[in-house]
This record gives sequence, C-alpha cells and structure tokens, in this order.
Amino acid sequence: MDRFEYLKNVGKRIRKVRILRGLSQDELAKRCGYKSRSAINKIETGINDIPISKIKIIAEILDVDEMIILNENKFIKFWDD
Repeated sequence: MDRFEYLKNVGKRIRKVRILRGLSQDELAKRCGYKSRSAINKIETGINDIPISKIKIIAEILDVDEMIILNENKFIKFWDD
C-alpha cells in the first residue's frame, strides 16, 4: 500500500468514527483548532497528510485510541465490538 492509499484509509476511519460520534466536519475542525472544515475534509479524503499530534487530538475528541485510527485491524475490532 502506498502512502496516498494509507492516508486515504486513515481518513476513512476518522470519518466513520466522527459520524458515529455525531460530529460534523465543522465541529471537529473547530475542536482541533482548524479554521475551517476543509482541513478535516482534506484529511478524510486523504488529500492532506496529518501530523501525529493532530491524530492524537482527533482521537481524544472522538474518544478512541489513536491506534484505532492508524491501524486497520484495530479499527475493524473496534467497529465490530
């Protein structure tokens, strides 16, 4: 899997958990310190790289371990539980 595909998959996992938690892109962006929802949109679509510091913040806001966002197998286990 190349880097773009990995980032795209990370973004998909963030999107799924965000929706599960009932947050809009705008609300998540504001809580993360971004000025607009477009930053979250670009993360969720894999366009923008995401620093680990933001992954930690997003995971905290979404109330999940950051490994659930970073690792497909951990995400599948989380999603199935």
